[in-house]
Amino acid sequence: MAAKTPKPLPKNVKGVVEALDQGNVKLALKRSEAILERHPSSIAGRALRALALEMSGSRLEALQYCSEVRKTRSADPQVLSLLRDVYMRAGLLGEVSAAYEAAVEEDPGNESNTVSLFLALAHEGNSIPRQQQVALQLHRHWKRPQYLYWSAMATMLQATRAGPHRSLELAEALLMRVQPAVAARAAEEDADAEEVRDEFAVLLFHLASLRQQGKYNQALALIEQHASSTPLQGDAKQLLLTLHAEARNVVDAVKAARSKFLDDIDQWISAKEYISIAFVAEGFLTLGGPTAAPVLPTKPSTAPSRSPSKTSPRRNALLAKQSTEAIIAGKPAVTMMRHSHKGDAVDLDFAGRVGGAIEELALEAKAQARELQLSGRDAVNKVRDVAVASAFMSFQKKNAAGVKKGRSTARMSLMAMSIEKQKKDKGDDGRFLEGIAEWWGGGFDDTGQLSGQCVKDAFLTFRRLALQEEHSDCRVLYLAELEMRALSFCSNEMEAIQRAEAMAAVSFVGEPRDPKPTWPLPHVMPDLMHFLELLVAYCRRFGDLDRCYTDLKPYLALLDDSRVRQFVHRIEEFEQEQDVISTREDADENWEANLQKECSSAQRRLNLGRFRHGLRVLDVNAAADEVARE
Repeated sequence: MAAKTPKPLPKNVKGVVEALDQGNVKLALKRSEAILERHPSSIAGRALRALALEMSGSRLEALQYCSEVRKTRSADPQVLSLLRDVYMRAGLLGEVSAAYEAAVEEDPGNESNTVSLFLALAHEGNSIPRQQQVALQLHRHWKRPQYLYWSAMATMLQATRAGPHRSLELAEALLMRVQPAVAARAAEEDADAEEVRDEFAVLLFHLASLRQQGKYNQALALIEQHASSTPLQGDAKQLLLTLHAEARNVVDAVKAARSKFLDDIDQWISAKEYISIAFVAEGFLTLGGPTAAPVLPTKPSTAPSRSPSKTSPRRNALLAKQSTEAIIAGKPAVTMMRHSHKGDAVDLDFAGRVGGAIEELALEAKAQARELQLSGRDAVNKVRDVAVASAFMSFQKKNAAGVKKGRSTARMSLMAMSIEKQKKDKGDDGRFLEGIAEWWGGGFDDTGQLSGQCVKDAFLTFRRLALQEEHSDCRVLYLAELEMRALSFCSNEMEAIQRAEAMAAVSFVGEPRDPKPTWPLPHVMPDLMHFLELLVAYCRRFGDLDRCYTDLKPYLALLDDSRVRQFVHRIEEFEQEQDVISTREDADENWEANLQKECSSAQRRLNLGRFRHGLRVLDVNAAADEVARE
């Protein structure tokens, strides 16, 4: 049936439309009343009168006019749009759908009314099967691709759970009629960006269907086929990361997260994803707790069984080693957990979780010292000075090129004084600083072999990138180690709680039960001190930035009262040192350098005030009313 061409609104009702568009409700009521007096049977006039009454607050009278218009079974899209506005303002979504249902029955060939019916049903949200039928009707009559997508999406929404489902199979069959052509569209010489985005939307439809069915292999093959042609390269890598994570391919997920991070190391969200997935891949954040190796026979327990958790090979090896030592000693393995050292699986400190990465970095620094053929310097001091000297060389080169990049002159002077003092004390011949740039300045090489230990590789990646000259000002690389240490504390606490629950569920003859764990655990005390040192170092390095306080705010919550006081005291001491250095340099600098130095000093004092105010509630000596006033 051919669609009926809608008639334009009569000229005598245009004045009402203009008044409604301008928000002049009184004028619209006056003009609509005049139209109905001259033309009592005008359907458009009644619809406009209904909308004017609704906007004036006379809802009952407006709905009465709408009922009179619907009795005429008008299929005019303009009239129906006026009724839709009235019902939408009144919150009667079902009446909108019913009005368009009647219009489609009256004129099935009207595409505009059929589209409006689908949108009304989607807005109502209670008739997904009917949405699918209307979308199929639209595609059958007018053959537009978007109508096929509407039908497929309505079909997918009918699946109540992920996995094989008849509705999902039907949606996949519908989408097979339109294959994504992102790569082909992007390869065209005159490719339009909007067309490429449209094809990428088709690709997302296919991926959504495959993901909901659990067909991750097909989804991965599809995204890899079009990965190089997506509008944004980060989109493809994010999709790969999501698919690998949903498919529980933790190794591939870690690789995808690492690749996504290395594309743009300034993206903090990418660094956090990489760290989280690395910890999950090693089994450190598993809620079920580590699966212990076989133990000696014990009394049966009435506690509910715990589901086994997946752990990494390195973690399983540590657990097996612990169980073997327990059996040799003639003690249950659960009892041995209570006395485990930092090398054991259940009481790993941060050095244990990164799998010897700290020692590896120290060996690299020692190898550097041997390669530079320096004499008169102790290896331990060499390892300690590598990061500071590398940063100083970076600042020294930037000053020579006239590039400040927001770094304070006072901080660079402090580094210079520190290193000059080390030269005088230890007889450095000056070749140390010259060799730093040659050793660390070759750029980050991602083609090297990884150890296979995800947490260790992540830690080494962040550390080695931070030692590169071009990345010396990247805050993400320094925040990444704080995030890794925070997750390490989380893993320690989770394991301690799970171990306490296991001990409470098992009773040994002559073995007292362990009390509930208290935080901090004894074996993480050195890690807390290192954590505090990192916070102080971050403040010293980036204290002249406005975002310093917000960067550290999530990690300050891990400090107790004593460490909070130490942290604030260390920052105050550093501020005093900076004031002394600034006073000495005032006579040697021009007004531009003095202005920049004053701005940096003011920002550091502002951050210090923020730290004092934010941590004031942790001071046990502060009165409650005083804290409230601050």
